[in-house]
Parts: sequence; C-alpha cells; structure tokens
Amino acid sequence: NLVIVNDRLDDLAYNLFDINGKMISGNSKITSSETSVSMQGLNQGIYFLGITTNNKTIKTFKIIKK
Repeated sequence: NLVIVNDRLDDLAYNLFDINGKMISGNSKITSSETSVSMQGLNQGIYFLGITTNNKTIKTFKIIKK
C-alpha cells in the first residue's frame, strides 16, 4: 500500500516501471491517502514506483518483489 501523508491529493498519480524502464502501469490516479498498487502477476525483480503531479515526477520508490 502507498500511504500519502500530505492531504493534497489533487493531480497525484503513480507510474510503475520495471528495471528496464518499461511502464507496467501508467498514470493511475491517487484518490485517497492510502492507495493499493497491485503487483500480482509480476515476476520477481526490481520495480520503480514514480509519484507524479502535473506530469512531473516528485518521488520515486524502489520496490523489490521477492
């Protein structure tokens, strides 16, 4: 789960990328302070979750799926 502490959720979205930079999930809107990011069906490996606002990435998280 992705938990947003800031109460300003307008225009927030996330993009999920694999280690090669291929977009797995794109421009998924963040509509609540706790948002689930489904990684079911994805292989083990390293992924990057980018949080964007107004089409600008403001934070990137590295996720290791085992």
